[in-house]
Amino acid sequence: MKHPNRKLHRIGSTAPAREPTTIIKDGQIPGNFSIVPLLLAEREIPAEVRQALLEGHRQDAAEMLMQLYKLSCDEASALLDVFACE
Repeated sequence: MKHPNRKLHRIGSTAPAREPTTIIKDGQIPGNFSIVPLLLAEREIPAEVRQALLEGHRQDAAEMLMQLYKLSCDEASALLDVFACE
């Protein structure tokens, strides 16, 4: 049975728009994003690199990745969120 006098209420139609909560300082977005868990799940990553990451030795893992895959120190640093440049 339909209700002819009933108004439809849409969720969120009366709510005011929210301001974004992300605050950008010095051109950087706060918070950490790490792809290390993705690397650990990857089957093709060398066992030595995986072991170094599991033990928390990101610097060592970065050096291995630079040698194995010819990454620059900037690329390895960004990949593992560690300073890999000497």
